[in-house]
Amino acid sequence: MNDNQKQEITGVFAAKESAHAFKGSVFLFDQIPEKKLQNAIKHYAPIKGGEEVVLLYEYSAKEGFVLTTSRLYVNQPTYDDCSVGASAAVSDIGSFSWRKKGMMNPEEYIDINAGSNTLTIQYMYGKQLMSALEKTVAVLKSSGLAGAASQPVGQENAAGAGQAVHAPSNASASSASTGGIKTHIGGIAGAVILGIIGVIIFGVIGLIAGAAGGFFLGKFVWNKITSF
Repeated sequence: MNDNQKQEITGVFAAKESAHAFKGSVFLFDQIPEKKLQNAIKHYAPIKGGEEVVLLYEYSAKEGFVLTTSRLYVNQPTYDDCSVGASAAVSDIGSFSWRKKGMMNPEEYIDINAGSNTLTIQYMYGKQLMSALEKTVAVLKSSGLAGAASQPVGQENAAGAGQAVHAPSNASASSASTGGIKTHIGGIAGAVILGIIGVIIFGVIGLIAGAAGGFFLGKFVWNKITSF
């Protein structure tokens, strides 16, 4: 990528109205911490030579998403709706859609249509991220950087040119799935603990609120503990 293209994409994420949504969470180009990038490559993003990393979001050492000039890699097993060990060629990416799920502590999701494949990402500021990703993909496509889809390590070209490829490897997908199950254990533990505290202090309403909040807090804490 040349400097003008990098500046254009950096400007999208630095825009005043949305910069707060990405600060300390989404890293671009040379600002991507090497350890976070190596974690992604090890667990779900088998980046090939010739792919330049554009951005990275790390939910934990084993979860997040990476966008390169050629592919988008996603692995978020903590969330049931999200893609696990999936990827798609940037040249295949078409429409983006945003949605919310849940009444209490709603989660924001982005569904990314890539031909016959759909990748789903969870992010706290989903609308802002969706807008930024749309603009970034447009820059990559208009500049010709997206190019032809490059296959992830361990995948064959049987899918055909331009067709999105799913899991980088069976081992990676299996590991991610197991991680998701373990994370839910943390969520259930959190729900039980905060639910008990809530019912003692506030009664039935406290039980419901405590259990709901505890589930998501427990998942988050468990995920952080097991990422070390």
